[in-house]
Amino acid sequence: MGKPRGGRYLLLALVLLALLGVAVSGCRSLVGARASPPEVSPSLLQPRPAYDTSQPFRALVKPHFYARTEDGQWRSVQGEPEAVVVHQGQAMVRLRNGTTSLYLSLLALDSEEWGEHPVHKIYRLQAMGIPLDPALAQRLRSPSFPHDLFLTIRFAYLPGKETLGVISEVFPDGTFLVIPYHVPPEWRRFGSGVAAPTHFHVDPRALSTRTSRLAREFEKEILALPFDEQRYPPAPLARKECQVYREALQDKDYQRLLWAVGYRFTPAQVLTGKEGASFAERVGALLWEGAGKGKQYFGMEGE
Repeated sequence: MGKPRGGRYLLLALVLLALLGVAVSGCRSLVGARASPPEVSPSLLQPRPAYDTSQPFRALVKPHFYARTEDGQWRSVQGEPEAVVVHQGQAMVRLRNGTTSLYLSLLALDSEEWGEHPVHKIYRLQAMGIPLDPALAQRLRSPSFPHDLFLTIRFAYLPGKETLGVISEVFPDGTFLVIPYHVPPEWRRFGSGVAAPTHFHVDPRALSTRTSRLAREFEKEILALPFDEQRYPPAPLARKECQVYREALQDKDYQRLLWAVGYRFTPAQVLTGKEGASFAERVGALLWEGAGKGKQYFGMEGE
């Protein structure tokens, strides 16, 4: 769903799928029509006074991301950034590789500030000297912010409740950090002096639970448990959670979304040079790729 829960089982399921060579791909990501105009705090959208321009462009490109050709084929990221443009309805970086143009999602780039709106990636690239296509520059100057240029998803954040938001980050395990367009009513109950949450951590189940019988069955069973047991459920329910997650990884909406951002977790990028390592060592390497040393991840700290 749209929050972390039972993360050690979910991540292990993804790692095992990766070791077995299961890849996720798809076609263009689309979301349903919005019920009302997006509401994002202007403070999240305004350019900052300065951006870090000390790193070359290629140093900003994260592992496991691919560019795509004019006709939608995935290619490894090659060439030099030519401009930030609007391509197939999305703001993207156009790369020039010889006579070939490639297009790279903004979400393939490291964020200067964790969880920032992706428009700041455009402002940072502009500060690095990468020009904006005139059409994109005009859209950004419009009094009405062009939310449609950035990937929006509809997802479940509670059983039977959905919301919309813009993707801020793509994590190595294929989950997303999302800035909601509307503050859910459950978040309006915070008292004075308590900061309300600003982002959702969305996993693939949040995109498929509406149409998945197995996911609805699992949610009903796990919510019947005491809160402390929900995070570390009994083994039979933990296995069902893994089944739900495996099903969600193959969901067509999730596959389309991964295609739209050009993301595919490739174990070869992590396991190169570890061909003779034991299974446990390879699993460990993939876990560190997904979590990271010293980072909080599903409530557990990497060491």
